[in-house]
Amino acid sequence: MSDDVGFSKVSAGEADMRLDRWLRRHYPALSHGRVEKLLREGRIRLDGRRVKASTRIAEGQTIRIPPMVEDRRGSTSPLDEPVSIGEADARRIRACVIYRDSAVIALNKPAGLAVQGGSGVGRHVDAMLD
Repeated sequence: MSDDVGFSKVSAGEADMRLDRWLRRHYPALSHGRVEKLLREGRIRLDGRRVKASTRIAEGQTIRIPPMVEDRRGSTSPLDEPVSIGEADARRIRACVIYRDSAVIALNKPAGLAVQGGSGVGRHVDAMLD
């Protein structure tokens, strides 16, 4: 095992949360598919055991995180490839904004524009938000 492996303790406020939701909260760059693969490979563990994404976590449990996963503190990761969009797409998405403040962005999303990326989806709202 690498010395770079991270371990996190589950706090009281996170008790009874699904493991996949905990990972999404702490590692937003980690896709659901990647989480499932890391769990199948046994690279993410709960108290040293292999578990499924739907496993409920409890206060004080230890979650083992492999070193290449980007965390919310901004460490670098191969998972964190910057998404570059063209100026035309940037203008289009800015034109769709109908309300914006520090917590919310409301869009009038055009039909046919995907919200999230996936296989074969190059243009989507998630990539354009930044």
